Amino acid sequence: MRSLSLVLVASLAGCLGHESAPARFYVLSATVRAEPAPAGVAGREGALAVAPAQVPDYLDRPQVVTFGPANEINVDEYHRWGEPTSSAVARVVAADLGALLPAWLVLVRPWDPSVPLRARLFLSVDELGWDRSGEARLKASWTLLAGPTATSAVRGQVDLRRKASGADTDAGAAAASELIGELSRSVAGAVRALPPAGAKQAGCP
Repeated sequence: MRSLSLVLVASLAGCLGHESAPARFYVLSATVRAEPAPAGVAGREGALAVAPAQVPDYLDRPQVVTFGPANEINVDEYHRWGEPTSSAVARVVAADLGALLPAWLVLVRPWDPSVPLRARLFLSVDELGWDRSGEARLKASWTLLAGPTATSAVRGQVDLRRKASGADTDAGAAAASELIGELSRSVAGAVRALPPAGAKQAGCP
């Protein structure tokens, strides 16, 4: 019994002395760069609200998810996002749109309810991440609702790929951020094409 007790104590000491690798945390970042707008321009065209993105359940987790072969995904316990993916996508899109549309006031939740909104943007993400080779992918759709009653809708979708500078998480997150920038450029084109504020919609009296 004495020898068995010593073995158990030694095993327990080994477990207690073992330290797992600390988790590392990452964020998506805005990549669109624009020249500063002249003073007094921001908000001139109106306010655009960006709602939190809808994401699939497999992405709705703190762990970084990468794509494997066929239908395989890999969930990394030691590489994690610093915020929910739905909030991160909305934050980055809003920052990119703020650079692309300097005459607009771009808001994310929670926004001031007293600010009248000229348009609302809703995002739905189907795929976001990268594979073992470092190829990042983004598949998403968006809906832009405009007008006082938010009934005039413009819709679009993207299916994008970009080779990252490497296969590690830093490079993958950077490439994913660049793809979100491309999504934002698509949305910005639709926002610029909206009828002027106060203009009557076709078919309206």
